[in-house]
Amino acid sequence: MSQPLDPIPQFGTRPDRLVIANVTIIDVADGTARPDQTVTIEGGKIVSVARAVKDANRPAGAMVIDGKDKFLIPGLWDAHVHTLALSDRLHFPLMLAHGVTTIRNMGDGCSWRSTLDCVADRDQWQPSAQGPRIIASAGYHIEQLDSAEDAERLVKAIKARGDDLIKIQLDDESDPDASKFAALVRASGRLSVPATGHVPSTARLTDSLFEALVSIEHDSQLMPLCRADEPVQCNALLATLAQRRTAYVPTHIASTGQDLALARHQPEQDALLPFNSSALAAIWRAYRWLHRSSTDVHDLRAFKQIHRDALRLTLKAQRAGVPILAGTDALDPFVLHGPALHQELAYLARAGLSPAEVLRAATMSPTMILGEGDETATIGVGNRADLVLLNHNPLSDIAATQAINTVIANGVVYGPDERVRMMAFVKQQAARFSVGARSWWALAGFDPV
Repeated sequence: MSQPLDPIPQFGTRPDRLVIANVTIIDVADGTARPDQTVTIEGGKIVSVARAVKDANRPAGAMVIDGKDKFLIPGLWDAHVHTLALSDRLHFPLMLAHGVTTIRNMGDGCSWRSTLDCVADRDQWQPSAQGPRIIASAGYHIEQLDSAEDAERLVKAIKARGDDLIKIQLDDESDPDASKFAALVRASGRLSVPATGHVPSTARLTDSLFEALVSIEHDSQLMPLCRADEPVQCNALLATLAQRRTAYVPTHIASTGQDLALARHQPEQDALLPFNSSALAAIWRAYRWLHRSSTDVHDLRAFKQIHRDALRLTLKAQRAGVPILAGTDALDPFVLHGPALHQELAYLARAGLSPAEVLRAATMSPTMILGEGDETATIGVGNRADLVLLNHNPLSDIAATQAINTVIANGVVYGPDERVRMMAFVKQQAARFSVGARSWWALAGFDPV
């Protein structure tokens, strides 16, 4: 793998002082709009939020963005993404360009190798990466456990290798009585490492031993635990999750929504392929072909019904007080980092959440559940200035989150032209022989170099 990679250009502008003038601030906490506001930012922090002021009163030497007829929201979170050694050139620019300023990294190239001594992909890009903040990262997936007694040893080893959370992927076949899953959750609580992931259908999550579980990932994982034909048990489970503040990350786009989307003929999926390395694009095409070739009319009807049931469960969980977090499982077939989050927000709206509730799932809720408080949840003095400037009001239609004008992240301003440049760079890199060669090499099981 001696083919050199292109240097990554510096994107965006880092002004000493930034003023967003005459803008409407969207308060995601109460779902209201505050027009005619001026936001001043210095050093990546919001230092002033006030009624719009005249040009003469603005700080000298400041970069000024005219926010007239525009809407300002906190930066968006994706609570479930996957990264690779090439994410700094294939995924991070896309996420920033689409307003995703914070992510929870739920697995990298080590995830499918399942060896504790695997060299974490983040070691490849972390020193110089321009991208969203990573609030927590897992590089190892627990897909098997010899016995419940081994749980604490394994959790200690995962913590020692530098992972921020325990990602559990045990299924009914590997853990038919959920005892190994329970042991892992208990060990994570004792060792103060958050636990999340897939849940065996036999797990009784109302038991107190599962209190350390931070979140449940994917609609396909909650549905067997909360069946529509067992409303009493389902209601009790949702009440328990709400009381514990255990979050639900349905990732409809990569779960029941993905099953349905892949079974249908959707030409727009092909527009996502040029943003991928040749290896990943080939995998996505093959996965879609296999899915479609094995799907008949009966399967399609079943996919539609299961997806409707999943959306209903998301609404029921939200109404019960369970924190809903927006996540995509980006890297899954036709789930592209950045654009996928906006598709997931559309799924949450389709489930019945109001635009304000959907916004909270991608801003306030993850900040509260994943340990940041309100540092990025609201647009207020002293808070981190991770912000997205929109051309339309997201409280009227959540699709407005796709009408991005400017993104501000970590003190850097990414305007309309720069966002176009970032997306063009990703396409260019995806087509490079050096990037494709590294992708195939990693796919073959070798460490990226």
